[in-house]
Amino acid sequence: MFDNRKTIGRIFIFIIFLISLPTWLFAARPMGGQLYRGILNSLPTKKIFKNMENAFSSGLFGSAIFSGFDTNLKFILTGQLFSAQVLLGKDGWLFYKSQSDGDSIGDFTGTAVFLEREKERILKSLTDANKYCSENGIFFTFLVAPNKENIYADKMPTEIVKVADKTRTDLLIEYLREKTKINIVYPKKELLDLCNQYQLWHKHDTHWSSLGAFVAVQQLIDSWGYGRSFLKNEKIKTILLNNNNKEADGDLAKMCHMTWLFKEKKKYSIDGEKVIDPKKFSEEQKEGFSHFVNPSYLHDETMLLIGDSFRVALVSHLFQQFHHLFVIHRYNYSPEILQKINPNRVIVEYVERYVADFANWKIM
Repeated sequence: MFDNRKTIGRIFIFIIFLISLPTWLFAARPMGGQLYRGILNSLPTKKIFKNMENAFSSGLFGSAIFSGFDTNLKFILTGQLFSAQVLLGKDGWLFYKSQSDGDSIGDFTGTAVFLEREKERILKSLTDANKYCSENGIFFTFLVAPNKENIYADKMPTEIVKVADKTRTDLLIEYLREKTKINIVYPKKELLDLCNQYQLWHKHDTHWSSLGAFVAVQQLIDSWGYGRSFLKNEKIKTILLNNNNKEADGDLAKMCHMTWLFKEKKKYSIDGEKVIDPKKFSEEQKEGFSHFVNPSYLHDETMLLIGDSFRVALVSHLFQQFHHLFVIHRYNYSPEILQKINPNRVIVEYVERYVADFANWKIM
């Protein structure tokens, strides 16, 4: 994957030099006229990188577009990924490390913990949601999607060390199941059992693949007492992706501005899986909810799925099961929507790194 790194590196160095030179010269002016000393002092590698960062973020020619050049150049020169959001793991796998959007790394290492009062607040939100649903003839399910880091731990870099065997979410799920009989689906064990046999997450994206989402949906179905399926019994289709296909660009590759290098080569689907129009779905989700009608349903029920970005891969599998499927991002959810749809079942989905936020979520 990195065979052309030196050639590309030379091109990047030249481009960076041309773009950042005016900023370096401008920045050197206040230094008592010691222009050449400023340039010479910037020659060591660390100072070059620092000057680049300053040039891109706040210099005369600074622009958000140029921020990716810094990451790319450092990677080409050192083979290391310098990114505030993305972590380079083994075999080219990428992971999410930002602490401003959950704490995937803290979840993985075990350094992130839930205080007792936080667990109590989550339990209350869960109990309130289930109570309202039960009183209105709706079956409520809480689905927790594990973090990628906790399923593909063997792809994490060796310097990220676990300090606990159980994550805070593992302990939370145990706590909730001890305190209540509410239907909670946390498919971590089955995903771990299958992760080496199937690619359940995208290599360069935070999200589970269609296969990972299939496992979660089958656990949901099993929890409702319906007959479930298993991956080993399904016909799995492999679809090759060319570099121009938007699906080849994972969100993590985009975050570190390295889609030119980190490309998804394949995607997988279950034979017979319902196909949705991603553009139409995206537009509908911006405005409110999507409604799917399946005339060849397995279960004559209306389902409402409320979730984060992990809900997207669930849609095609749930669509295959139910007569009516409504889908909405939890940020767009309102009690009026629940009353309008009046579903038989509600799934509230949270990915592991966001589970703490459930303490503030209200169904009504």
